[in-house]
Amino acid sequence: VIISILNVFLNILLIPTYGINGAAIATGISIVLRELIILSFARRIIKFKLKLKYYIKYIASAIISLSIIYSTTIFFEVNTNIKLILLVLVFLGLYVSGLILLKAFSKEDIEIMYAIENKFGLNLNFLKRIIKL
Repeated sequence: VIISILNVFLNILLIPTYGINGAAIATGISIVLRELIILSFARRIIKFKLKLKYYIKYIASAIISLSIIYSTTIFFEVNTNIKLILLVLVFLGLYVSGLILLKAFSKEDIEIMYAIENKFGLNLNFLKRIIKL
């Protein structure tokens, strides 16, 4: 209820100035705060620790990738679905490359890769070698 009230207040504050972007910002802030509250309650109940080192690497890779994509959109308009799809694919490539360069994969990620490999009968040795670099 508190987050909903905050969302309405932020919408009233931001929409007149920023329009649809203000609504998106208000909703984004509300969702992040809601998830942080849920996380704090879950940590009290389950008593788990966050590996902040990995989260910082994920966020850094995403911010760098988004910055590159945003700066390229300044030079040309994204007015077709094909251009949008290409930008998404480039973003994904940059994001994964950033994760590899930052060594953001944990042993749990490798274990999940082994499980996927076994479940579907795939050979992901090339990917495992790249990740372990």
